[in-house]
Amino acid sequence: MTPVERLFEGEKHGAGPGLHRMSALLAHPELSVLSTIPTARVAGTNGKGSTCAFLSEILRASGRSVARFTSPHMNDPRERFWRDGADISAEALAEIAAWTHEQVTLYEARFPGDRVGAFERQVLSFARWVAQDPPDAVVLEVGIGGRLDSTRAWPCGSPGSPRWTWSTRRCWGRHVWTSP
Repeated sequence: MTPVERLFEGEKHGAGPGLHRMSALLAHPELSVLSTIPTARVAGTNGKGSTCAFLSEILRASGRSVARFTSPHMNDPRERFWRDGADISAEALAEIAAWTHEQVTLYEARFPGDRVGAFERQVLSFARWVAQDPPDAVVLEVGIGGRLDSTRAWPCGSPGSPRWTWSTRRCWGRHVWTSP
């Protein structure tokens, strides 16, 4: 099995939901730049992919470079890794998948029985891709959502979360959830 095939095979959450694996893997020194990049994490039941696409295009229209992670893909796994209008190249994905496989192998050797899941490997690969050439902003689509979602371990560079305001509700409609 190739490193790219390994990214998308196996249990989604490895040895079970939890942030400890992602926290350890994302602490790699080569990924430290992630904490400096403003990041939006998009969650919800329906429309996450569309919201990520809209947000990415809004950021691009304002002159920012944007990297986006979404899951699942429609036709090609490379769709999950998107930057400024283009999916990741097959060559770049292969290189990043090989790096991810090395990191996962080291982690699992250090913590026997604590298997890293497919979604965690994908998030780690996206992190590596982003760290190699940092964009102005990152947009992440959550996986399982909630407090144990792998994307919660991402060291977001923008503290706090945006709030929906009345002006936002006028744009999006009266059925928009408002944060407390």
